[in-house]
Amino acid sequence: MGQTEERKMKLKDIPYFRIWANMFNFSGKQKRKDFFIDIIINIIVVIAFAFLGTSIINKFNNTLLELSIMGIYFFMGGFLSLSLIARRINDAGIPWIYCFIILAPVFGWSIIIMCFFKSRSADDIQVSINKRRVFIAMGITTPALFFTFILAFVIVLLVFPPVDNTQEAKAEFMQYFDGKNDVALHYDHYISFQEYEIDLEKNLSKGEEFTNGKIIYNDHIYFTTAKEVGVSNFIFNIYKMDLLGENIELVFTKDGYKTNPIAYDFEKDFYIEHYLKNVFYRESRRIDKYNIETGLYKNIDGGKDSNIKDYIKKEVESDYKIEIKTNELSNKVLPNDHGYFIITDSKNDKEIIIDDNYLKTTIYYEPMYKFNYSPMQYNISNNHILLSYIIGASDGFNCTYVVFEYSFDTNDFKFKLLAFPFDRYGNEVMYVGDE
Repeated sequence: MGQTEERKMKLKDIPYFRIWANMFNFSGKQKRKDFFIDIIINIIVVIAFAFLGTSIINKFNNTLLELSIMGIYFFMGGFLSLSLIARRINDAGIPWIYCFIILAPVFGWSIIIMCFFKSRSADDIQVSINKRRVFIAMGITTPALFFTFILAFVIVLLVFPPVDNTQEAKAEFMQYFDGKNDVALHYDHYISFQEYEIDLEKNLSKGEEFTNGKIIYNDHIYFTTAKEVGVSNFIFNIYKMDLLGENIELVFTKDGYKTNPIAYDFEKDFYIEHYLKNVFYRESRRIDKYNIETGLYKNIDGGKDSNIKDYIKKEVESDYKIEIKTNELSNKVLPNDHGYFIITDSKNDKEIIIDDNYLKTTIYYEPMYKFNYSPMQYNISNNHILLSYIIGASDGFNCTYVVFEYSFDTNDFKFKLLAFPFDRYGNEVMYVGDE
C-alpha cells in the first residue's frame, strides 16, 4: 500500500503529468521553473495533437468525431493552461482569480508577466504592505491590479488612438472613378459598389437570416435566407432584387427543413445542404438544387458520402491564369516590399507582370504608395480580370480593398472599386456590368 501511494506521489511530480493531475486545482501553487517546463511541453503536445486531429478528421469525415477532437483540443490548449496559470500566479502571491485576465482583449497577454513573479508567502505580502511598497502591494494583494490594467488600456487608446484615414483614401481614389458601378465586393451579407452598399438582411423579417447563397444575373441579385419557425423546423427562401437593392420580391419558398439549410451558389444554381435528422447523422445529409432560370427545385444527392464541394467548384475555366507573389517571410504590407501579380493569357500566349515598376507607369502609384499596398486576391468574373490590393487605410475596424481591372486587349489598368470589408479574407469581387 505504501509503495502504491509513493508511486502516485512520484507521478504527480513528473513534468507535464502534473498538469493533468492538477487540472481542477486552481488554488494550488506552482514554481516558476515547473510552470515554464509544463507550459512549453503542453504547447508542443497541443500542436502535435492539432496535426494528428486534422489527419483523423480528413480521413474519417465524421462530424461527431470532429467535434470530439476539437473539444479535446480546446480543453488541452485552454482549460489546462488556465489552471496552470492560476497556480503559478497564486504561488506569486496573486489571487488565482486574476488568471481570467488572459481572456480580456488587447491586454490579456499581460498575465504572462505575472507568471515571471517570484514565489511569495502570505508573510512576504504582509511585510510589503506594512513597508508601503505600493507597487508590490497593489500588484499582489488588492483588486487595484485589475483597475491598473484598465487604466493602462485607456491610456494606450488615448495616446495611440485608432487612426481613421478612410476618408482620405476615398478622396484620393474617387478622382479616378469612371462613374460605372460595374464591380462589386461581396462580404458577409453586404454587397459594396463604389457609390453605395446593399445590406441583404435589411428588409428581412425578424429571425430571418442570410444563408450564404448569392447570384447576380440579368441585372438582378438573387439571395437565400432561412428562418427557424419551430423546433427543428426551418423555412428556406430565395429573394430577387435589382442592382440598387430595391424592388425586392420572393421567388421561392420551402418549409419543413429539420436543420438550417445552407445555400451555396455556382453560376445560375443554388445548392442547398441540409439534414433530414441532424448534423451528427451524416446518412441523413441531403443536397438539393435550385435553378434561377427555370425555377426548378430538386434533390440531387444525399448520404454520408455526398459532398457539397463536388457541385460548387469556384474555378471557372478561363484562358487567363493568375498568380500572386508576396513576401513569404513576413506576409505583411511592408514599405518597398510589395508583391505582384503574374497574369498569363494562354490563348494568345501573352504574359504581364503587375508589379511596382508597372504601377509606377500608371496614375495610381502615388496614392497606392502613400497608403502602402500589397496584392490580396484576384477574380476572373465574366471574363474580366479583377485585381485586389489591400492598403493601409482603416478606421480601426475595417480593412480596405482597392480593386483594379486589367485588360489584355487594350492593355488598360483601371481603378474600379474602393471597399471596406470587415475582414481581409473570404471576400468575393464580381464584375456585374455589361459583357
